[in-house]
Parts: sequence; structure tokens; C-alpha cells
Amino acid sequence: ADRRPLLSSQIVGLLEAGKQIDYATYRVALARAEELRCRMVDIFANYDVLVAPAAPGEAPLAESGTGSPLFSRLWTLLRLPTVTLPGLTSSSGLPVGVQLLSAYGTDEDLLNWAGWAETVLPPRPLPSMCT
Repeated sequence: ADRRPLLSSQIVGLLEAGKQIDYATYRVALARAEELRCRMVDIFANYDVLVAPAAPGEAPLAESGTGSPLFSRLWTLLRLPTVTLPGLTSSSGLPVGVQLLSAYGTDEDLLNWAGWAETVLPPRPLPSMCT
């Protein structure tokens, strides 16, 4: 509370929304999350890595913040390792991220998959560090 002014409005909003959740609803959500974790074990029995969008749309300009974490929340809840790569480019030239995810505890394997993905994703020009 003392450092609230240092937080982004997005984080403050998430904290305020969280304070509105009653304990019974929270316990139900925890149980559902555990059910989903078990279902993901079944999915990863057939797949080494999944590909998902990293965010809804292109990367924002730096002065606009880091963008929406909406698509990452589920993977965080399920405790899955993820790697986000600037896989594509929007029509305005900004990166559009792709997210790779793998089974719980397979972080090193996921990094290997990310290395492979960088070899097959379209090449991106590096931004100039000079202005």
C-alpha cells in the first residue's frame, strides 16, 4: 500500500480485482486449476511443445508499457514453462510474439525447442541502438 504509486495502473487493477474475490470462490478456482494441471499432463503425453500467441496483437511502443499479459496468465496458473519469441512482424513493423510452452519441469527441453524455433521463424531485422 505504501508503494502503490510506483505500480502501473494495470497491476493496481489486478490487485483491486483480486481483493474482490471471496475465499470460497478462490478455493473453487484453486481446485479447477489443479484439474487443468492434470489435463495438461495428458496433453503433453502426446506433444513435446505447444505454440500459442504471446499477446493479443503486436508489441506496444516502449512508452506504452509491456503490453497485455492476458495470454500468459493461464500458463502461469498451470505452472508451465514458457518462452516468448518475436516470431512475426505486424504491418506496422512491430514484433508479434509467439509463445512456446512445454510440460511442467521440462524447462531445459523448452529452451532447446525455442532455439529450434528461432531457426524456422522469419528473420527479423535488429533494431538500431543509435538514433
